[in-house]
Amino acid sequence: MENFIIQLAPQVLDSLHDGVVAVDDAGIVVYVNQANTRITGLTREQVIGRHVRHVVPGSHILDVLETGRPLIGVQTRVFDHVVVSNIVPVYDQGRMVGVVSVFRDITEILSLSRALAEARNTIDLLRSNLTAPSLTEDGVIIGNSPVAQRTYLTARKAATVDSPVLIEGESGTGKEVVARLIHNHSARREQPLIAVNCAAIPASLLESELFGYEEGAFTGSRKGGARGCSNWPTGVPSSWTRSATWSWGCRPSCSGPCRAARSAGSGALRSAG
Repeated sequence: MENFIIQLAPQVLDSLHDGVVAVDDAGIVVYVNQANTRITGLTREQVIGRHVRHVVPGSHILDVLETGRPLIGVQTRVFDHVVVSNIVPVYDQGRMVGVVSVFRDITEILSLSRALAEARNTIDLLRSNLTAPSLTEDGVIIGNSPVAQRTYLTARKAATVDSPVLIEGESGTGKEVVARLIHNHSARREQPLIAVNCAAIPASLLESELFGYEEGAFTGSRKGGARGCSNWPTGVPSSWTRSATWSWGCRPSCSGPCRAARSAGSGALRSAG
């Protein structure tokens, strides 16, 4: 049975999911399995008989040929793929006769890892929005100047009425902080505050994305129209930030944001267009 398995060594190597490449002591490729072809895109005819330097420039196989020491878990870029390789020298009667590299394609793993990291960042951002601590006089908002005190008192007054609020200021001055202050002292304080960064939405899509559109509003519009993303669930307030970045040509009419803000409490959002 042992001799039979040895005779089937090429079939065994071809059944592996990991790539396998073997070179002789001169660096000439003498064997590659099918997984090597799948990962690199190079057929056996294109690889066997060529020096490894000409097949994969910068391959760590050259380092093992030079030093005679194995390399375990080294990461290498092979064309458009990232692989992790275990590269070991092969000895016969104390003389190195070649090198064998077994490698695994981790390109898809890295892509999934990046996607998972982005998803986690998004979840963390949403969690911070939904669980932001209440703002108090001696907490986040600090200021003793007459202007700061007047802004604080105006925000507290705005929190007592059910009306849209426009907060103006340069970037980084704390407009969203004031919006959260108003929210946390309003009748909707138990509901999450949805913050919308308008600068992240392309100008050409802004109005239709936020407020939706009715059928026939523009050429190519969907039959039956479409609902905008500002159609929040009933009772959920929203904060529109960086609306000053809209160009005048693409800004929705004044009634658009007002309609959306008013309807946040009633759930009766009317499409623009």
